[in-house]
Amino acid sequence: MEGLRGFAVLLVFLVHYDALFSNFAPSESLTSRLSRLGAATGNAGVDLFFVISGYLIYKILLTRKIAMRDFVARRIERIYPTFLCVFALYAVAAIAFGGDGKLKWEAPGLFKYIVENLLLLPGMLQIIPVITVAWSLSYEFFFYLALPLLFILFGIREWQRAARILFFTGLILLHLSLSAVAAAGHLRLLMFVTGVLFYELSESSLLKLKLGRRGEIVTLVTFCLGLLAAGWLSLHKAKLIGADPFAGGAPILRLFILSTTTITFMLYTCCFDGLLKRVFCLTPIRWLGNMSYSYYLIHGGALHAFRLLLHVVCPLSTQSALWYWAILPASVAITIFASIPVFVLVEKPFSLHLPIVGSPSSSSDRNLAGA
Repeated sequence: MEGLRGFAVLLVFLVHYDALFSNFAPSESLTSRLSRLGAATGNAGVDLFFVISGYLIYKILLTRKIAMRDFVARRIERIYPTFLCVFALYAVAAIAFGGDGKLKWEAPGLFKYIVENLLLLPGMLQIIPVITVAWSLSYEFFFYLALPLLFILFGIREWQRAARILFFTGLILLHLSLSAVAAAGHLRLLMFVTGVLFYELSESSLLKLKLGRRGEIVTLVTFCLGLLAAGWLSLHKAKLIGADPFAGGAPILRLFILSTTTITFMLYTCCFDGLLKRVFCLTPIRWLGNMSYSYYLIHGGALHAFRLLLHVVCPLSTQSALWYWAILPASVAITIFASIPVFVLVEKPFSLHLPIVGSPSSSSDRNLAGA
């Protein structure tokens, strides 16, 4: 899973690179359009994180008996040290630069706003997060609380696999139906349930026997096309909705495309000894995946700092696609280097140490970042 997490965080990087550096390229140029498409496609990185988290959390609850209190305590321990560190860095930056649009010290309700962010409310509630990507942590923690409650209420651990698949498929269809008539929100929560279904399918020996090299090629092409289609839908959502009474149609189609293509992509990556498995087992991508939570939280701030530095050291008088592409690899390197101290000094010692009694092994738990 580390390799998939590394891939997911690189997708998310594209979103913030476009937001901060797309104006370096001439507007409506090919580079500018590719940047926008890359950003829209990169949003799927968060969805991939949700699928991975859904898989791992479900696996823990299904295969291990763990008290709800211990489970939640471990999730808090996993999320908060790194989050608080990065939040503090954002606060220090706001003090140093006189406050930004989110942390203006003279603004009324600042204390309430900070508390809301510390409680991970932005995301599930309509609150702008201090750390832009932290909205997803709200989704993560909601899932951390909701799934164990389902296990407790319905005794899911005792069910047969077919019954579990039917139950969670039913949850997806119910949520989609309600979303289609604007009676339910937070559609991307269903990507966690996609991870649940992926676990059940990945445990099927019969299904694994049907995986082959030709299917892997088809899956890879389909997944790439699915990412592009999801990005295109995100870019053109406003035009597609128009006067459509089913205003959730485009997001629902996007979710369907991503969930189906991601499941097959992950099946071949994790359960078939082929090209995808070899690529995602390469050391660099697994190394990035191991520290993906730190990277996920800090890379946006690192890109902001790099952009400010560029404007001071080398202000650009004209737009150039060459600048956009030249700065791209440097930006990747800078965000990685900025993440290393956070991972080494905070995440690894405070969140990835030996687990508490009854929790998963440390090696598998490294995958359970709250990104």
